Amino acid sequence: VGAYKWAPDSKGIFFVADHIKKDKEKKKVKDGYDHVIIDEGPNGQRKGSWEYIWYIDLATKKAKKLTKQDQLIGNFDISPDGKHILFTARTENRRNQSNRAEIFLFSLKDSSTKQLTDNKAPESRLKWAPDGKSFAYVAADDKEWELREGKIWVMNLESGKYEMLSKN
Repeated sequence: VGAYKWAPDSKGIFFVADHIKKDKEKKKVKDGYDHVIIDEGPNGQRKGSWEYIWYIDLATKKAKKLTKQDQLIGNFDISPDGKHILFTARTENRRNQSNRAEIFLFSLKDSSTKQLTDNKAPESRLKWAPDGKSFAYVAADDKEWELREGKIWVMNLESGKYEMLSKN
């Protein structure tokens, strides 16, 4: 389990984790099936495991995997009404390409995922507005990876329009 957050109704917890390994997979790792794949870094630097957003119901103690696509998930936030999850993720697994992360919106109603950004600038630190109509995030730029300090941006979910609030 990586990051986790309470559900707004306090009836469960959302969390990030990889898939549950079956006994066969656990045995392969125990037996030494831990080879290095092309694109994995040297000196013990390994590619990350694919991650998913899960929900555990506190009453039943049952966990359910919500997202299905193989992704490396950065961070996430639950909408104030508990109906959506914003998260940052990337769909490639190379160690030094965090700039490929984009913002996604997951609907708990129909399990659909919508990509909200499409650029080469990593976004992070997602926070819903209290009214649930927009959210804030941090990114250095909205087009390309730039080695400069992050800025605060706000995106309106209905229109998809965004603007940088911090000009410095």
